[in-house]
Amino acid sequence: MMDILAESLTVTNVSVSIAASVLVAAVWFYVLSPLYTRSVIRAAFKEVDGQKLGETKFVPIFGEFAAVGAAKFTKGIPVAHAARCTMENFEHGVVRDTLGRGKFALAQGNLAYLPVVTSKCRDVNHDVLIKQSHSFGKPDFVRAALQPVIGSNNLVLLDGDAHASRRRLLSPAFSISNLKHLIPMFARAARLHVSRVVDETRAHIAGHGGNGTHHREVLPWISRLTLDVIGTAAFGGFEAASAASGSAVSPAVRVANAIDGLAEEHNADLTRNPLYVLLPRGWWSMVPTAKNVSKAARFKELCRVADAIITSRQAHIASLGADEPPPHDVLQLMIDARDASEGGARAARRMDAASIRDEGLLLIFAGHETTAVLLTWSLFLLTQFPEWMQAVRDEADAARARGGTPFLAPGAPDAPAPDDPLKALPVAYGVLREALRLYPPVALYSRMATCDLRVGKEGRLFLPKGTTVNIAAGVIHRDPTIWPDPEAFDPCRWMSDEQVAALGRTRMTVEQAADWTARRLRGEPPSAAEETAAAHPRYVPSASDMAFLPFAAGATGCIGSLFAQFEAICVLPAIVSALDVTLAGDYVHAPVSLMTTRPREGLALEMKPREGVEPLVA
Repeated sequence: MMDILAESLTVTNVSVSIAASVLVAAVWFYVLSPLYTRSVIRAAFKEVDGQKLGETKFVPIFGEFAAVGAAKFTKGIPVAHAARCTMENFEHGVVRDTLGRGKFALAQGNLAYLPVVTSKCRDVNHDVLIKQSHSFGKPDFVRAALQPVIGSNNLVLLDGDAHASRRRLLSPAFSISNLKHLIPMFARAARLHVSRVVDETRAHIAGHGGNGTHHREVLPWISRLTLDVIGTAAFGGFEAASAASGSAVSPAVRVANAIDGLAEEHNADLTRNPLYVLLPRGWWSMVPTAKNVSKAARFKELCRVADAIITSRQAHIASLGADEPPPHDVLQLMIDARDASEGGARAARRMDAASIRDEGLLLIFAGHETTAVLLTWSLFLLTQFPEWMQAVRDEADAARARGGTPFLAPGAPDAPAPDDPLKALPVAYGVLREALRLYPPVALYSRMATCDLRVGKEGRLFLPKGTTVNIAAGVIHRDPTIWPDPEAFDPCRWMSDEQVAALGRTRMTVEQAADWTARRLRGEPPSAAEETAAAHPRYVPSASDMAFLPFAAGATGCIGSLFAQFEAICVLPAIVSALDVTLAGDYVHAPVSLMTTRPREGLALEMKPREGVEPLVA
């Protein structure tokens, strides 16, 4: 009996010791350590150019997670003239409030217990993303958020030498010289998908008396469109996996279903489950909940399709004759990629099948999502500014009449791509760039210091090892000290004076644009006639200004940014050339930053085929 009692007491003592250790560790991890780090950053800050370090109230454990989470679900606003480009009520508003009138803020941000500096200071951001990028890595919370949907062995989540080596291998595949050869494939896939949408729209209208429009949620079908385009241009089509996979279900359908379900479940976790950020190092992802099991199964399905595509391609290459060229797409470019940076044996090193699969999954998931939200917000803005919708159509019609470019629908022939496809259609290019500015696909970039260091002018900001820097692209893109009249949508910011004059507009001075900003703040916005006649000052980017960051910048910036933009400039003219689109009357403006910047309440369009427009030619 005494032995049993002694054993029980021993177990109890061990349990108490473990509980006490966990409690002490939690107090240090969630309270004392972040408080200490904040005090170090505060004490070491140098005031330069009168810029002070703002600071939010310290909230143990949760930080600003609750405030940011609540902002994601703030009531939406009606789309009025003065508010049709805004993001004020949502997460970026919280970040902007945190920054206040200054350039920095010391906070816990949306990373719960972690010490965070949120920055819109360009010299600090330049150091973090470019000059000292080798001293920063991805924070644990970013890995926890992304690994369940894109895996871990890819360019987004690799750091240090592994990242540099992988980027060297992949850079040729995503160069403009290679990507412009994919333009005809982008165009054919876009025309084929848009033609299906036109047919579905006609059938829907015919089934409802032959009048009216087709009410359709835009992001799902835009996502499927961009997925189809990526499947064709990057992998030669998902159907290449049919034989190798052994499944009777179309690989394209399997990929679409897996991605849709994975994104929906994961976005719900990121916005409604605080354990994703409260538990360190992504521990919550390893808990076998029903949702985590489902996400893991969907991710495995994507891996199976990707492996089948690679197997099919390898078999195809092996069957080619000596004089038969291999396919020209991103998959083949990755298969052929070599790291010749150090000569010798390393010069022959290639990516293995697992690395190709993981980078392919990243391209499928992140690539199609980025382009889909870019096109969704572009269409939203065009419905708000119909004069620009017409300008995109007129430009497309004029280019078609010249018999020039290969990516204009309907009925566009295939032809060699122009030297700079993004500049071949300056109006469409300006629309896409403004959409990227006002609704950047990723509005907040996070980097974690891997050592103690100073960044910024005169080393103004000291970052202890482990500190996360949030670079607030969504705020920077609307900063009136950088962008005159920043809330205004104006593709002319990206166009030359000659192109602006051809549209019958007059370029404003910076002072005139500042006056428009003041009028908006007074509730006296410029009239539609004024906006139609004017053009905002031109933005001329430079490598160091850090004012436009839709794809981050530097060695850790998005390697696929050109891919996404080439795809978008093929698709946008195809859509607006074939369809009349207006915003549905029940739309509620509620942009929210999840993995990407999405319309939280959805974004439906009223669509009908354009009268007198020839059928699309796939």
